[in-house]
Amino acid sequence: MDATIPITTQGLIDPDDLLHSQLFPLIGVVLANIMALSTLPTFIPVFTERKIGPTDPTPVVIMFSSACHTFAYALAMGNPYLYTSNGPATLVQGFCMLALFRAKDFEDVASVNKAMAIIGVGISWLVVNLGLWMVWKVDWAIWWMGITFNLYQYCFFLFPLLQLIRVVKTRSAISLVPTLILAVTVNGSIWSIYGIALGDKFVAGPNIIATLVGALQIIAWVMFGRGAEKPGGGYEPVGQDEEADGEGDGDARRSD
Repeated sequence: MDATIPITTQGLIDPDDLLHSQLFPLIGVVLANIMALSTLPTFIPVFTERKIGPTDPTPVVIMFSSACHTFAYALAMGNPYLYTSNGPATLVQGFCMLALFRAKDFEDVASVNKAMAIIGVGISWLVVNLGLWMVWKVDWAIWWMGITFNLYQYCFFLFPLLQLIRVVKTRSAISLVPTLILAVTVNGSIWSIYGIALGDKFVAGPNIIATLVGALQIIAWVMFGRGAEKPGGGYEPVGQDEEADGEGDGDARRSD
């Protein structure tokens, strides 16, 4: 595939259409960087205190790999909107990775292995893609890089469904990062509109999923929140205290 082919489908948008050709992607760049920066309020304390607590790091690990692959693809395509929206994300998520492995309570073997596997596969795949594009210069290298970053985006945007199952079971949304899910939802909606206007399924597809899943996460956060904090640390599911109080009242009435 010719490296000069633009990321969007030709002929569907008038280049003089300010809204679709410039304004929407500019808003997308701003929102994408806000989404990347939204993880910092959670991971700066992780870095300074060296404690990750109940926060699930998997979305950030996937986001790091996604940002790396999208940034490489953007450079190959020469698309300024994509690399200015993913370059900072790569740096920010790199910091989050550093904070994650610096945390003293991140010692669970399964969690460490999962994070290392995601990062290892992502970096290895990135090296292969860059080799196809820069060294071997195969015709389909850029197309394959586009498929790759789309796969990571789908993984990143669909993973929260597994979190939502746990949230519903435990009736606590403490594992969610509220600033991240809000930023993902708003960012996804803007890029969805832009992708639909372009008729580009690679732009619209993962972002439509992001918007829908993000909306479900926001609903879950509103419904369950962080739960009640235990005196010795940790959190109780929503409603547990009330149930316990109800049982205690019942016991008192029976004793009378």
